[in-house]
Amino acid sequence: MSVLLEARDVCMYFGGLKAVESVNMSVNQGDIFGIIGQSGAGKSTLLRCFNGLENFQKGEVIVDGQAISSLNKKQMSNIQKEMGMIFQNFNLLNRLNVYDNIALPLKFWKQDPHSLENKQRIEKLLKLVGLEEKSQAYPRQLSGGQKQRVAIARALVLNPEILLCDEATSALDPQITRDILNLLLKINKEMNITIVVVTHQMEVIKQICNKVAFLKDGRVLSVGKPEELF
Repeated sequence: MSVLLEARDVCMYFGGLKAVESVNMSVNQGDIFGIIGQSGAGKSTLLRCFNGLENFQKGEVIVDGQAISSLNKKQMSNIQKEMGMIFQNFNLLNRLNVYDNIALPLKFWKQDPHSLENKQRIEKLLKLVGLEEKSQAYPRQLSGGQKQRVAIARALVLNPEILLCDEATSALDPQITRDILNLLLKINKEMNITIVVVTHQMEVIKQICNKVAFLKDGRVLSVGKPEELF
């Protein structure tokens, strides 16, 4: 298996505070890689270092063989295009319907969201996440689980290689969480997308991850298969 994403000795400071300290980990193509730890362990900060939303001070993040600290702005944008991201609180725009929320990244990349190719792509994604009937609905008309499904479709619209999930199920009830995790498993298998999941929920790790890193106070305590670590 080829390594798709790697952290080498990554350190990240907020002022004098160490948020991430000497983190090493590698994610192989096809993995569903979990990063687990309590609140304040540095999980989300580390995830944001992977796609350049946070600047780390030491070490290196390597995505698809490219060290991101050496990239210019345009190259970094192209790397970010390869990484879809979903968040705990969905981050949908209330003034846009479901279709236009999913299409947002296309607009950012100056693509026509209503071209035949993109229309077919969005319809396919709506079907994948089980929301074909909701393309004209607005976020206020959706449940939490449905909003997260829209957010997942939006994260996939640019055909990313990697999907980053930042506490994507922690605002949802247990049954909806299971449904969303099953959807992530399907995306991993059918679309061959590598997934990195940040969570504090042991159940999430047990249900979908083939590899997990334990984070505490910004440090990796251990990395391995879930069954070994538990």
